[in-house]
Amino acid sequence: MKIIFVAIAVWLVPFYAISQTFEAQYKVSEDIYMNLGDQGLKKALTLDYTGYFYRKGNRYIYFEKPNYLNTYPSGNFEFNTTEHNVTSISLSMDSVQNLSSRDMDSLVFRMRPNMSGKGQVTYNYMQKFDSNFFQWDLLPETKIVNGLKCQKATLTLRGKPQWSVWFTSDIPMQAGIDAIMGLPGLVVEADCIPLKKHYSLVKYSANMPLADGLFWPAEFNQRFEKLSDMRAAVPSGSVKKTKIEKQAEITNQ
Repeated sequence: MKIIFVAIAVWLVPFYAISQTFEAQYKVSEDIYMNLGDQGLKKALTLDYTGYFYRKGNRYIYFEKPNYLNTYPSGNFEFNTTEHNVTSISLSMDSVQNLSSRDMDSLVFRMRPNMSGKGQVTYNYMQKFDSNFFQWDLLPETKIVNGLKCQKATLTLRGKPQWSVWFTSDIPMQAGIDAIMGLPGLVVEADCIPLKKHYSLVKYSANMPLADGLFWPAEFNQRFEKLSDMRAAVPSGSVKKTKIEKQAEITNQ
């Protein structure tokens, strides 16, 4: 009887809950706005990316490949703010962008900053983090997206909305696209509110062979600057930002 019970118990475990590797691809779009003063904000263009998300055990990595490099080879987009005034927007021309990884065993977060124009980034950032640093609001709203039952969640930091997400707990995860962590499932749709970026899951698969080198890309062979630890429940304003952290904010705007 004991053997039969174990066999049934294993059969009932969701397939994705026991998978050791996972990969997903996302369609990503980013709306770029210009501040026209009295006229307010006006959308100048939309940039498209393909997002790649991988998990192996408790290691996660995400990055994006821009689809606009051939469209804007100069790295600039000219926008007519008025009939006689043209403003140039400098775009990041890196072939790999928004590269970030999380190791949920060591609790180390690594990321590479983006740089506008054709300047080359030669450094990365790293920091320790608490796994419960992000306090998500899990809402009762649900919907079906491409056959997946999804629940809505939102994230607010320092009083400012950051994320609106639809995730599925049928595919358990500890981390997700970009710098997301703390949601109990795979992100299916998401909006990064400050950056005006939208993410849509395109395809996914589990238990495919993933090389360990995938989680340490060539970019990570360059130097790392250490940022302050991400500690949960830290009151706003109680931790002063370092010079490096201020630079990180500027280069990722």
